[in-house]
Amino acid sequence: MSAHYSYADIQTNCNLFSFNDSSLKNIQPSLVGFNEQKLSKVDQQIKNNVSNGFPGVGLLIIKDGVVIKQSVYGYSLEYSAPLQNKLKKPTPLRCNTLFDLASNTKMYATNYALMHLVSEGKLNLDMPIKHYIPEYTGCDINGQCRDDRLVKDLLSHNAGYMADPQFFNPASIKKYGSNLYSQNRNLTESLIVTQLPFIKSRGGSPVYSDVDFML
Repeated sequence: MSAHYSYADIQTNCNLFSFNDSSLKNIQPSLVGFNEQKLSKVDQQIKNNVSNGFPGVGLLIIKDGVVIKQSVYGYSLEYSAPLQNKLKKPTPLRCNTLFDLASNTKMYATNYALMHLVSEGKLNLDMPIKHYIPEYTGCDINGQCRDDRLVKDLLSHNAGYMADPQFFNPASIKKYGSNLYSQNRNLTESLIVTQLPFIKSRGGSPVYSDVDFML
């Protein structure tokens, strides 16, 4: 670990529950059956991980409606762009630091919402996508057509899209076609619906794709 990193930087105990939920109170772990010596081993394990390069961790343990432990470790910003040099004063992770949950939203938001819509009869997985998004029509430069893609193709990652087109990155997006660069949400959504080409035909081996769940 670099000399300017100390254990105080690596671990911070949150004295107040940072989500402003008045129904959740902090309590001594031993009062609800937790062994504090064993909990300290969790701190040590995470500390070791941070020392070995893991950026940061937020830990929250709740039992029977009370907060047993809330601690954060490491940093929310440790390197200067473009991730080349360690900062002399990295930004510590804080109790209210927001994390990008990334593809967890597919499992714990999108999928649950779709299941609910299916149970209400508002979504049919066997229908073409264009039934729900009328502008999702036409064929790409390779002759692959949006019209024959079904909702279930998106959920099974069988629609034929690339994994991550990165519209915001000119060097990345240009390999899929011209005029696809975008750093505007509305434009990006329009490009996905009407212009983004496929990299393979429908079906076959799945290709995990962010585009499927964006649609």
